[in-house]
Amino acid sequence: MALQHQVNFKPFLHNHPIPPNPFSLDTQSDMYRAYQRCVVAFDQEESKGNAKCHYIAFVACLIFYITEENVKGQKKICDDISSAECQSDEQLINLGIFYAKHLVGTFHKARTTAKSADVNHPIAQFNVDANDWIPHIDLSTKHRHKIPKREALLRDRCHCMLTGQYDPEHIGSMSLSEAELNFTKETGSSATTQLTHIFPRTLTERFDPQENSTKLQWISRVCQLIYVLWDIDARDISEADRLTGDGIHQLRNVMTLSKATHSSFDELALWCNSNERCKPNEYIVEAAYPIDMISPRTWFRTRIPEYMDQLPSRRFLKVHAVVCQAFQRSLLENVHRKGLISEDINNLPYDPNDDWPITLSSPELFNRHREALPHNPYNEQSQEEQYAAYSKCFEMGTALNQDEERELGRVLVFLILEAPNEAGRLFICREVNMCQDRGELRCLADIYVNYMVLLFHNTAKGSTFRDNYVLYPINTDEHEIQVRRQMAMLEDDVIPNANNDKFKKQGSTKRLSLA
Repeated sequence: MALQHQVNFKPFLHNHPIPPNPFSLDTQSDMYRAYQRCVVAFDQEESKGNAKCHYIAFVACLIFYITEENVKGQKKICDDISSAECQSDEQLINLGIFYAKHLVGTFHKARTTAKSADVNHPIAQFNVDANDWIPHIDLSTKHRHKIPKREALLRDRCHCMLTGQYDPEHIGSMSLSEAELNFTKETGSSATTQLTHIFPRTLTERFDPQENSTKLQWISRVCQLIYVLWDIDARDISEADRLTGDGIHQLRNVMTLSKATHSSFDELALWCNSNERCKPNEYIVEAAYPIDMISPRTWFRTRIPEYMDQLPSRRFLKVHAVVCQAFQRSLLENVHRKGLISEDINNLPYDPNDDWPITLSSPELFNRHREALPHNPYNEQSQEEQYAAYSKCFEMGTALNQDEERELGRVLVFLILEAPNEAGRLFICREVNMCQDRGELRCLADIYVNYMVLLFHNTAKGSTFRDNYVLYPINTDEHEIQVRRQMAMLEDDVIPNANNDKFKKQGSTKRLSLA
């Protein structure tokens, strides 16, 4: 059974979307005043009901999360805020829109489109410098996703780098011994994996620069921005930082992640952070909502010598982590999403009923508002039935490869934990233990979900369980008797007897499940 962990959960449910000023007025007066200007401007625009005030918060959060490790980047943003071209609140909002379109628009899975890419930096000199990048942007790369995926799977030994789950489709190609292969399958859980780019491949592929010159200009501005803020030269001829042409597919820019983890990563809801205390290839894994099976700290490793210097780049992951944290803390998601949909950033509607704070939509239905599953609380020797049932449901509830199955597993786990008495807990555990495979376990969870809807949902008044009879996979007389007895008790009917002829006749053909 897979081990369950919980990442460092950062819900960002603060009273103010801009963190406290990190600078000293005495020793860092310029940066202190620039940051404080964002705080004041945000409060003024928010009091006017201007939803675009969160772009100002995004600028301040970028400064805050870039941290002192990158004083050059902090100073560059502060200089932009203090420039002659950003003296009004409207100009400051435009600066935030520029940063969001080129940083959030790069990393978020809702990529910046060609129509919304024509947003210039309010400081004209930045745009002039960005245009100098255009001749150096290599667009010769072709869509060659399979090659880097195969290399990354080899480097990562067909495992998700964050959950440790193995890819059942590709694990057989690793030339593992039969003993190693059996050990992997017996001790770990599986998940479909995907190749995850840190800087997305859409920066250099699948568009014609002659037909889409606007996007080419947008790419040049992205390259200029990551250069002045993080000192990453996408043209790097030494290949280490190269992000144009086939450089976008270099192993330092890709990771093997499970499908659900990839989705969170691309939603800017999961990131790999680091600081000066982290060892090489050590990361602090953080998220905007609780996620099971990911340790709060992780080390990227490989057993293949030629890939030792081809592990994911700390510098690339740091850029992604800063953008994620600024995006989440500034509460920008709802406003920016509206801008991407409307394609008219200057005419965003303000809805006073918008539910702030807003967090990202989760790849799983209840992921944002749930707790991580607790470890098995039952004793394997003295509480054998409870231990076995909980283990089975826990494994199903922490499987990242099937979102629906995962949620149904969680239903069973919490039904066991929250049962009002031990008799009810034993009843649930025995039903779980009777299930012979995941399919039967899903059907059982469906039954309980349907019970709860029929009993407690206000639209289901008057319904009875008998409206939902279909064939059920667990074909045992004991289960049949238990289900009938529970139904009769809940419907204030006579508790059926196993010897009752009417019960026998009905029970031979009808089973209970979710309609």
